[in-house]
Amino acid sequence: MFFRSFLFGFLTISCKDSTKTVLETETETVVADADGDGFAAGEDCNDFDASINPGMSELCDNLDNNCNGEIDEGVTSIYYLDADGDGFGDAGAAEESCEISNRYVSNGNDCNDTDASIYPSAPELCDNVDNDCNGLVDDDLGTLWYEDTDFDGYGNPDAAVEGCMPGVGFVDNAQDCDDTEYLINPSQAEICDELDNDCNNLIDDGVVQTYYEDADGDGFGNPSASIQSCNIVAGYIEDSTD
Repeated sequence: MFFRSFLFGFLTISCKDSTKTVLETETETVVADADGDGFAAGEDCNDFDASINPGMSELCDNLDNNCNGEIDEGVTSIYYLDADGDGFGDAGAAEESCEISNRYVSNGNDCNDTDASIYPSAPELCDNVDNDCNGLVDDDLGTLWYEDTDFDGYGNPDAAVEGCMPGVGFVDNAQDCDDTEYLINPSQAEICDELDNDCNNLIDDGVVQTYYEDADGDGFGNPSASIQSCNIVAGYIEDSTD
């Protein structure tokens, strides 16, 4: 009787322990991590690639390496087409990529990507073009040009324009004193015509002569009565000794 009770009790305890073990096994949670990167399938956006998980840094490879729902964020750059090969790109022709492509540069500062002589820091030329891309045309290169109506090579000081190349009919000097007369300019010789032929502000200088009055007709002139003339005048002579 005692043995039966003991055996019954022993079997009861054994059954309880066995039941307990089975229940614990059935309730154990199994975490799936196929690629073994330490992130479960629920949080890993690619559980078949250990290099892709929330703990990774984003790479420029067209993949979402850090599982934040974005591809290549923060690792691409903007590059600009340099069609004329001068080292400066067209701001209107840009692409975003991981690596720079052929004929692309990292700046978009060219104001004319069809001409290799036009770019920032290029020497400004007097050609009615903004060569250095600073927004100014022929800046600091213009000069004053003077109208040369009579085409004698000397300009009218009262008719000036500012620029690089004003065209035909303008010269770079303002030395003409009469821009309507071809034979009046600083290169002309003074002649006795009551005009300032050589533009020195003097009329008939060096070509007139002094004549003296000979009132009594004795061939000797009065030193106190004289005139300036290109040609001898009746009643006057060159002598001044009377």
